[in-house]
Amino acid sequence: MEEFDRRIDDARQELTVPERITIQNDDANETPRFEVWHWGFSLCSQKVRAVLNEKNIAYRSNELSFKKFENYKPGYVRLRMFAAGKKNLGRLARDHSMRTSIDTEGFDACVVPLLVDHLKRNVIIDSSKIIEYLDQEVPGNFLIPNDPSLEKNVRKQIVINDGIPHPGILYGFHDNDPRPNFYIDIMQNIYDQKRAALEPLIDQNKDDKELVRVYRAKLEKEMAGKKRQKDPIYMSSILDEFKLLIFNLNQELAMSSGPWFFGATFTMADCLWAISLYRMQWLGHAPLWTDCPLVEEYSNRLYLRPSMKKTMIEWPNPMPPSPHTINVD
Repeated sequence: MEEFDRRIDDARQELTVPERITIQNDDANETPRFEVWHWGFSLCSQKVRAVLNEKNIAYRSNELSFKKFENYKPGYVRLRMFAAGKKNLGRLARDHSMRTSIDTEGFDACVVPLLVDHLKRNVIIDSSKIIEYLDQEVPGNFLIPNDPSLEKNVRKQIVINDGIPHPGILYGFHDNDPRPNFYIDIMQNIYDQKRAALEPLIDQNKDDKELVRVYRAKLEKEMAGKKRQKDPIYMSSILDEFKLLIFNLNQELAMSSGPWFFGATFTMADCLWAISLYRMQWLGHAPLWTDCPLVEEYSNRLYLRPSMKKTMIEWPNPMPPSPHTINVD
């Protein structure tokens, strides 16, 4: 068995919830070309599912259980390490700036999503790379247009969304914290739970030096997140960044000649803004666009688009109910 097949088989063997292994967007019940490891609540996973749904691409869905920290299991981590080695991604993420971009933060071997292309025998990690790969590989309805000028502007929005510090409002504690109460309770000791899951794995896999190196980097990163999680100055700067982000989005939308970011054409920019805006609203930050009516109108259109609704709201294991999205869900 070649390493490609062996790594995938090892990661599959670790999946513990059979009902979370499904075939999506396929009426013929054939073996899909693509296979995705992801999590329903993960924003980066939602970006990938949004593209899969918008382009109606069939795929095998392996939804990990984060309660069981399946994303930390050796088989899955080694599969990501295998992909990283092929792409020479290099630097491991050891700090936690409350951002997820692999380009600025480094490689984290213990996160989702991950895409397998069985036809071309590729393993792709990092949501921004995956969505571009899917758009290029599956013809028709291209979300990154071929028009050079429009393509450049769409790619700019991809970079902007990739750099949004979403973990800062997901994990971070703020004055007048608007997050659902149950979620605030979960976040109180989330980093201690991560440490409790990682430390035994370091001991259990001590004979695999490269795996231990990856686990230690992950532990270092999460402990850095714990320090920043309740840092009032740092978290205040995160909120200021979101305020500016929404203000700029409202200005961009004012220049649109149609219902979507770039007029009449629905692009990758719209996919990504749908995911970002819904996450902000779910966490209670929709008041950020109270004085930005174009953002509010735009978000409502995005939530109603069938592919986006399927991605965020109707997924078989949806995001838990939030009082802030009652009118949307």
